[in-house]
Amino acid sequence: MATEPNNSLKSIKRESNQSAVEMKFVGLHRQKPPHITLMFDITLRNHRSAPRWFILPYSLSPGFKYEKSGGVYGVSIFGFEGKGKVIVGRFHGTDNFQALLLPAGADIKLRNFPIEYWGEIPNDSLPLEVVTATNLTIGSQTARAWFGRDPTSDKRADVTQQQLQALGSRFTPDSHELPVLIVEESRLKLNICLTQNTSTMGT
Repeated sequence: MATEPNNSLKSIKRESNQSAVEMKFVGLHRQKPPHITLMFDITLRNHRSAPRWFILPYSLSPGFKYEKSGGVYGVSIFGFEGKGKVIVGRFHGTDNFQALLLPAGADIKLRNFPIEYWGEIPNDSLPLEVVTATNLTIGSQTARAWFGRDPTSDKRADVTQQQLQALGSRFTPDSHELPVLIVEESRLKLNICLTQNTSTMGT
């Protein structure tokens, strides 16, 4: 006997085939040498049934390799408005990074999202990593506490850098660095093309 196709299973399969991270290089702004701001269009998807942190680089340099060697001393919190809202925490210090908390099933787009670069950028491609995590702690406190608000972004959003708003900040006394604990779920490696208008998916 013929059966009706299970549309819910088709939806799950289609979502599982979509990468958790897609990035496309869209331009750059040269600052005072050797400082360059690279701009990306980024899609982030949380396929899990619970919230996940997405950890992106804050600044890069030639030969950069993320290794915990210090900590962070503060965070600047920004809201990106558009179709929905995305909240980003930019953590400052030796182990600087950018963090977003996405709810279960989230699918968001960040347009013209900045990542700082120090040095001469490669001619063809730029390797970087995006980490997803089940928990993020700064010193003895959760990252949620550091935000001082609910840091969860909307489940669906399409926002741009031009609609950025400063929401607040927090810093330690005397810029004392605190250790960062990231409970990693996955580490997605990307190789971003800098010469063509193509997207790169995390693997």
